[in-house]
Amino acid sequence: MPVAEQERQAAPTKPEPQDMAKAVEKAVFDALGRPTNLTKAKITNVWGDNWRVTLWCAKEKKTDCGSMVVSAEPLHCFFITMSPGGEMIESNPKIQRKYE
Repeated sequence: MPVAEQERQAAPTKPEPQDMAKAVEKAVFDALGRPTNLTKAKITNVWGDNWRVTLWCAKEKKTDCGSMVVSAEPLHCFFITMSPGGEMIESNPKIQRKYE
């Protein structure tokens, strides 16, 4: 087998962006847990293997007249560096488990 073909077969393939976004989301939820009031997880590729993760959670607030207002606000935000293979290398701020 020619050397170039061996190198091509041996080189790890980089996941597609949508697959990497799923890997980022999984890594964050594995480390943090999943908030029960989660409304949206926004995963954005900033550059290369660096990602921004913003978790939007529902917030209920009673008004003076007794009605309930529900809104969503960003509760957690992380900058994540992933390996080309889809493993989390670093998180800023560091993720600490808060949910089950």
